[in-house]
Amino acid sequence: LAFAPLLRPLLARQAARRTLLVLTGFLVAIMVGGSLWALLGTPRFAERIALEQGVRPWYWFGAVGLIGAAAMLLWHRRAHLAWGALMLALWTGYGLFGYPAMNDARSGRGLLARAESAMPADATLALANVPEQMLLQAPETAFAFGFKRPAHEQLTAAFDWLRAASTHWLLTHGEPLDACLDGDRGIDLGWSNRRHWYLLQAHAIVTDCVPIDRRQTLDPAPDETDD
Repeated sequence: LAFAPLLRPLLARQAARRTLLVLTGFLVAIMVGGSLWALLGTPRFAERIALEQGVRPWYWFGAVGLIGAAAMLLWHRRAHLAWGALMLALWTGYGLFGYPAMNDARSGRGLLARAESAMPADATLALANVPEQMLLQAPETAFAFGFKRPAHEQLTAAFDWLRAASTHWLLTHGEPLDACLDGDRGIDLGWSNRRHWYLLQAHAIVTDCVPIDRRQTLDPAPDETDD
């Protein structure tokens, strides 16, 4: 608002209008080109976003770019209107399509829904090594093994709990689990919130496996120099 009085004289300059039009065109090219590349090919950035963020925003993102391109053709002499149309389309698309998809992927609700649909009706769910928000969103009957306990201790307790009954299922993720997975016996629930999630029963855990303590793997080796 402080610079609002300067906006009109600034837009009266041809150089400013051209700069704004070039910036609009640059964003349009990124949106349309990136979306087409992601939809028609397999670029690394698209795979990374899908795996780590759990979203594929290319349809609505490309549509926003096309709206921006149309605005540039319609208002090529009034660059500020083309820029405004692009920003309006971008934030409207994000509010209607982008944010709901990201919220579902990051909040854990979608993950918990997939886990519940993969379990039989008489199953009991437990969570280990999960973010605090997932404990708040989990069913009231779900078990946990101490949110503040180290991950390997949570998993050790969870493995004992799994072996206690055939109806017990565990939702978890992470490096402490990797060495304990028995082949493809677990259910791979994919990536959510930058984590790779698994739904497990006791038969998916290697017998007598000890979860990795990441704190020990990260600690520097002690000095072995002689006195």
